Parts: sequence; C-alpha cells; structure tokens
Amino acid sequence: MAEVFHIYNRYGEPAGIDLDHPQGASAAQEKAFLAHYQNNLERSQRVSRCTACGRCLSKCPQHIDIPKYVRAIDDVVQYFGRDTGKGVI
Repeated sequence: MAEVFHIYNRYGEPAGIDLDHPQGASAAQEKAFLAHYQNNLERSQRVSRCTACGRCLSKCPQHIDIPKYVRAIDDVVQYFGRDTGKGVI
C-alpha cells in the first residue's frame, strides 16, 4: 500500500486534490491523477484490494490510519473514474 500513498502524495496532493472534497478537482486534475494511478500501480497494489483488516497499523512508522486513507484514496479514484466508461481498479 505504500505505493498508493506515494502516488497520491506525488500527484494528488500537490495538484490540490482533496481527499475529503474530490469534487473540487478540475477535469484535468482528475484525468492526470487517474492516469498516474492506473499507469503506476499493479493490480495487486490498488487500494480497492484493501480489506481494512488493520494489520498494517502496527507496522506504520508514521502511525497513519492506513485503512482510513486507503479507503479515502479509493473513493477519489472511484469518483474520478465515474464517467470514463472504464473500470477503475
């Protein structure tokens, strides 16, 4: 899941994509983030694969609520992919 955070931290946050308010992103921001997300992650690394089991929590040196943010990133990806006609994984 570290790569998921890397993609968001590198391409989402600097572009102004707010996990709590993805509807504020422009069409260009949505397209660019989805392209980076889909081109840089293997299917096995995509956030939609997270089961929110919590096993990662004790392993995170930054004490990030990983399941919470994984779901938030997945929500953004699904929201951005809503009108593309492509399945977003």
